[in-house]
Amino acid sequence: MALLYLSDLQAKTNKPMVIYTPFGSNVGGHDGGSPIERYVDSLTQRRGLEAVENTGEEALADTHTSGIFSSTGEERIIEVSVDPRQKNLYVSVWMRRPDRVSIGISPPIGNGTGRIPAIFTDGEEVRIQIGESIATIKYYVSFTNGDQYVGILIRNAYSGIWKINVYGDYIVNGRFDAWLFQRDLLYEDTRFLINDPFITLRLPSTATSMLTASYFDSETKTPVPISGRGFTRDGRIKPDVCVAGTNILTTGLNGADIVISGAGAAGAIICGAVALIMQWGLVMGNDKNLFTSKIRTYLITSVTKMEGITYPNPQSGYGMLSFKKLFETLGVL
Repeated sequence: MALLYLSDLQAKTNKPMVIYTPFGSNVGGHDGGSPIERYVDSLTQRRGLEAVENTGEEALADTHTSGIFSSTGEERIIEVSVDPRQKNLYVSVWMRRPDRVSIGISPPIGNGTGRIPAIFTDGEEVRIQIGESIATIKYYVSFTNGDQYVGILIRNAYSGIWKINVYGDYIVNGRFDAWLFQRDLLYEDTRFLINDPFITLRLPSTATSMLTASYFDSETKTPVPISGRGFTRDGRIKPDVCVAGTNILTTGLNGADIVISGAGAAGAIICGAVALIMQWGLVMGNDKNLFTSKIRTYLITSVTKMEGITYPNPQSGYGMLSFKKLFETLGVL
C-alpha cells in the first residue's frame, strides 16, 4: 500500500521521485519473480519514478545454502540447526527448470518422514506429524519461470539439528538453493550448518528495475564481509554498484550530528545519487528521456575499481560509486 500511495502521489504531482525500500526479505526465489519484485518493476516503468534498495547484511548470516546434483537419483542433505527458542522453522528450496526434486525430513530425535513424493498440483500441501512437531510441505511451480520450489514449515520444532533430504527426481541443471527467513527474524542458533554467502541480497533488491547497492568500508575501500552478495539466482548482475557504508556523518534527531554504519546508510546514499541524476536530467532539462536503464548506466560508469579485481562481481557489482566521477559523467564538473 505504501508503494501504491507513493506511485499515485508521483503521478498526481508529476514530479520526479525516488523510493527507497529499506526493508528486505529472504522469502522468494531471488530471481525477480516474487509479487513485490514484479510490482516494483511495474511501477518504475513510468518516467520519473525510481526505486532503490540496499542488499542487506545476510552474507555471513547462515541463512542461505546451496548444493549440486550430478545426476538424477542422487540425494543431498541440508542440515539446519534450530535454536531452543525457535518454535517454528521455515525453509524454501528452489530448483532451476526443468529439474524436479522431492523432500524428506529427519528430526533431531526420533524417526524421519522418508521420501515424500512431489505433488504437481501447484500449492498442494502434505502435513506430517513428527513426534510433537508438525511439518507442512508444499510443492510449487513458479508461474513466472517454471522453476520448482518447495516450502517447508515445521511448527513446534525440536531444538537441535534437522536434516532435509533432497532427492533428485529429474536433474538437468543440478543446482539448488535454500533460504531461511532473514537473520532479524531468527534466534541466534537457528542457521544452516553450511553457509553460502552468495545470492544473499534480500528481496526486493533483486527486482529487475531496482537500483541496488552493496556497501564498502569507507576507510579500507573494500567490501564489508557481511554485506549481501549477488548475483541473482537467475544470473543477473546485482548489486549494480557498491557504496560507502561505514562511519557516515549524517543528521539525527533534533538536528544532531551522528555517525552511522550499515546497509541502510548505503541505500540512503545511492538514493541521493539517483535523486541528483533525476534533478540534473528531468528538472534541469539535461536528459528528459531518463528511465531506469539510463540511470543505471550513469551509475555504473561512475565507479572506481580496485586493481586486480574482476568486475562486475557479486560483492561490488560494477565497482565503487564515486560522486566525483558521477558529476564528471553528467558534465557538472
